[in-house]
Amino acid sequence: MARYESSIKFKCPICSEVVQADIVVPETHWIGDNADERFVEDDADVDCDHCSTGFMLHVQNGDCHIAAMVYDHEEVEVECSNAFMTMPDPPDYDDLDIPENPAESLINTLVDVSHVLRAANASFYTPTVNRMAFIQQFAALEAYLSDTLIGLVLNKPAVLATALTAIHGLRDMKLSLADIYADPDIVKRTVAGNLRDLMYHNFEKVGSIYHATLGFHLFPDSDCRQRMFKALPIRHDCVHRNGKDKEGNERSEVNDTFVKQIDADVRAIVKHIEAEIVKLPN
Repeated sequence: MARYESSIKFKCPICSEVVQADIVVPETHWIGDNADERFVEDDADVDCDHCSTGFMLHVQNGDCHIAAMVYDHEEVEVECSNAFMTMPDPPDYDDLDIPENPAESLINTLVDVSHVLRAANASFYTPTVNRMAFIQQFAALEAYLSDTLIGLVLNKPAVLATALTAIHGLRDMKLSLADIYADPDIVKRTVAGNLRDLMYHNFEKVGSIYHATLGFHLFPDSDCRQRMFKALPIRHDCVHRNGKDKEGNERSEVNDTFVKQIDADVRAIVKHIEAEIVKLPN
């Protein structure tokens, strides 16, 4: 599956040298009927080669016309090329590092997080600990969604066959007979590598892929879906703005009740997905 990139350039706000890089950009929602429906946005990381400062960019894709903004340095002008398609090299299986039981790994992480929250000294740093717990809960869920999907594609031929026809980009990919002869596993490796590159907090896209490939929805019910989508901008501010929104206001909603609800929703998502997986054909 191809991915899309943009060549970007801006003056480093720290050392004033020019930063140039090719960044991965979100793929246009091609099924949208108008420009608004096709519009997508996501984040990307880039480093300055001169002063080694890392920057987070907010990237917008409007019908392959790319715009970007440097977080916390909105005054910096970023030049962006139009999106262009690239073909990433498929990874080795050893590089995927998929756990044998992704659900167990996720639950173990949630248990560890709950232990930290109950620690005697955690009360001294309650807002910080709650934010860290929330970020870890989300990261664990993303890892689970990735490992589960890739594991099913690698181990269930029926799922792989469905993925090849259901996922946009895979069904249009062409491999030469020489490539297939040289590497009989090239199809699996290519699919797995492209699935690994997904942003698994992009519930809209990942949910569509889960439904198209596995035949079931990501969330057990509409209430859980609504809460998790509502948590996305909060997650963004906790990860990239130290728990503050773009106006500088603290995300005070990340409290004990909020973290416990996220824990319950993540567990419900895992329980739902695991129950659906057992119904899948081999």
